[in-house]
Amino acid sequence: MNPQTVLILDDIPSTADLVSSLFGSCFASSGPVIERFADEVGFKRYLDNCDDQQTLLAINAAFKPDQHAYRYKLEGIRRIVKLAIRIKWLRRDAVLTYATIAVPELLQQETGEMFRCSPNHKYIDLAAARTAKLPDEIADLVECLSPIPNIQVLKEVIAGFCSSELIFHLGSQLHMLEKTYKLAWVEGRHEIADSLVQVSAVLPAGHCCLRAVQDTISLLSSNANQTTIEASLNLTVHDLRNAISTFCMKEQN
Repeated sequence: MNPQTVLILDDIPSTADLVSSLFGSCFASSGPVIERFADEVGFKRYLDNCDDQQTLLAINAAFKPDQHAYRYKLEGIRRIVKLAIRIKWLRRDAVLTYATIAVPELLQQETGEMFRCSPNHKYIDLAAARTAKLPDEIADLVECLSPIPNIQVLKEVIAGFCSSELIFHLGSQLHMLEKTYKLAWVEGRHEIADSLVQVSAVLPAGHCCLRAVQDTISLLSSNANQTTIEASLNLTVHDLRNAISTFCMKEQN
């Protein structure tokens, strides 16, 4: 891969400095634009204007989205790469993550499986690599990386490596449906429907939750009055809850 832009998301200034410098050393003077961000908001705002086939995302695997998060839980992978970049934002950019966790230790975890099996995700241990060799090692990883080519492959990535995060996301949408005060006004119903459209976009054909999600979208988008919607919604929410439970059981087995 020869990216035009590299976006670094890292809330630790020292590692952000190091990684930014390393990327600068990897490429010639006419290399990619390198931008750094310490929070999701600025990162997402800039990302929205980037071509996902020409952008490389460098994420600190131990990124802390808030002061209550723990670095050892690898929220940079769970929340940023899997939940945000892949599921919520439907981005297909190539991703390079880094931390000071040994490569074998990360790859044997469920969290790190995608970095072992997917050409769109790579990981580097900043602690194990010798500083003098880091630019070459990063350059080799970048060369092996490729963006996700289309939405179908993105769905396969999500189904294969982001199932826990997808369950969490489906659960959050179900919680939105249980906020009955939102059903009292059209804008509230459409807000929930729009969120579910995002969910349906990442569910592969034949997924056990897809029909329930689509039925709920149709109901919320209809011109029926609140009473009719609430009466019918009891059934669709019940179906969606059962579908999520089925999905959870399949994943556990």
